[in-house]
Formats: sequence, structure tokens, C-alpha cells
Amino acid sequence: MCSDFPPQLRLISDGSRQTVYWAYPVNERIQHIAWFGCAGGGAAIINVGLLHLMVNYLDWSPLIAQPPCVVIAMTWSWWINRAYTFRVTKRPTIREYLEYMLSMLMASLTNYGVFFVCIVFVPLCQAYPEIALVPATIVSMFITYFGAKLYVFAPKQSHRE
Repeated sequence: MCSDFPPQLRLISDGSRQTVYWAYPVNERIQHIAWFGCAGGGAAIINVGLLHLMVNYLDWSPLIAQPPCVVIAMTWSWWINRAYTFRVTKRPTIREYLEYMLSMLMASLTNYGVFFVCIVFVPLCQAYPEIALVPATIVSMFITYFGAKLYVFAPKQSHRE
């Protein structure tokens, strides 16, 4: 077993930006997956928390509250994914953000579709709408990853010959 278990995160600055690294060497692919999990997990926590507040304290319908919750959660996901999962070094732009949001539209629609089906057909989800977010998030996670990897953060090829 590693002598410094559990692993610690360290903030290291290379002068131009700060990067978080695991305290002991970790396979880069595992780190990539871990950051994607942090982005998605954080987005899910934000989504659940906002949905809970809007439904229970603002008396919104869960079907009306969910879309703005998803947009806010996806903005978090975009920031973490660009900075840590895909390690984009160029400055963020509105265009990139809009491309991310556009590519995530399919994930959002899928998320909302699964959420809707759970709310309408599963009595437990009718009583506790936060539970409906679990299958909705799992399904949309795959769409989110491949949209980001293959479209938004993929190396752009020049149209010049």
C-alpha cells in the first residue's frame, strides 16, 4: 500500500496557470476519468441542490425547475472539463462555451426525457423528484463525454491545405 494513502491533491503553479495534481503518480488516463467524474459529480450535486431548493422552497414544478438547473450545472461541467479533464490551455471564449452548450443540448434533452419518464411513470420519483435525476444523469453522462471529447475539445483541423 502506498505510504501516503489516502491521496492528497496539491496545487502546483507553473507560472502561467495553476494545476492540481495527485500527490503520488497516477496514470494519466485515470486522472482524466477522475476529473470527468469531478465535473459530472459536481454538476449533479449542483443540479440536485438547485432542484431541491426550487421545488421545496420556491414551490416550482419539478418539470419547470429542471431546465434552468441543467444549464447552471452544465456551465460548471464546461469549466471543469475544459480546465482539468481536457486541459485546454487557450483562453475560454463565448464561441467555445456556446459550442459546448450546443453539443450538450442532446445530453440535456436526453436528461430531461429520462427525468420526465421517471416523474410521470415512477411513483417514488413523483414523491422525490431528486431520485429521477440518477438515471437521467447516468444516461446523459455518456453523451456529455463523447460530445466534449469528439466535438468541443477535439483538436480543430485547419481548413487550409
